[in-house]
Amino acid sequence: MRAATIPHSNAKGAERQTNRFAERLSIARAVAAAKRNPLSPEDLIAEDRRLAAYGARQARKLGIEEDDAVRLVHESRKRRPAS
Repeated sequence: MRAATIPHSNAKGAERQTNRFAERLSIARAVAAAKRNPLSPEDLIAEDRRLAAYGARQARKLGIEEDDAVRLVHESRKRRPAS
């Protein structure tokens, strides 16, 4: 029996499709886990603060100002295909 191969021209498309499937599966698993074990209000607030601090550090590192946020979101959305 021969192993199936993907023609080179389709390999990148197949890889992207596999990655999207894996992302959706990971998200579905994370949502299911969160439903089984929801965060307490205190933990939710702590997580929100931790993520906000991380985002602020990353923005400082990249030199992103608050006024850049809306423009960056619009530019990012233009590059992504509609779901």
